Amino acid sequence: MSIQDIQFNKEGQSSYHTLASRAARLEQQGLWDQAADMWTDTKKVAHKKVNQAWAQTRIEFCLNATTRNWKAAA
Repeated sequence: MSIQDIQFNKEGQSSYHTLASRAARLEQQGLWDQAADMWTDTKKVAHKKVNQAWAQTRIEFCLNATTRNWKAAA
């Protein structure tokens, strides 16, 4: 999924929380590359600095998991 595929709300902005939830589900499935991509999209739509920082932290976590070849939680 790319940012172009995301539905937008009535203000014309995608919900940070919707994207963050999708990214978290990808993490739970052990789909680290896809989760990192989703967190990247999440960071792009985040308005608050704290949400941007959180998304960046999750991107780094997912990239680390990919590098270490982690599996999904049982």
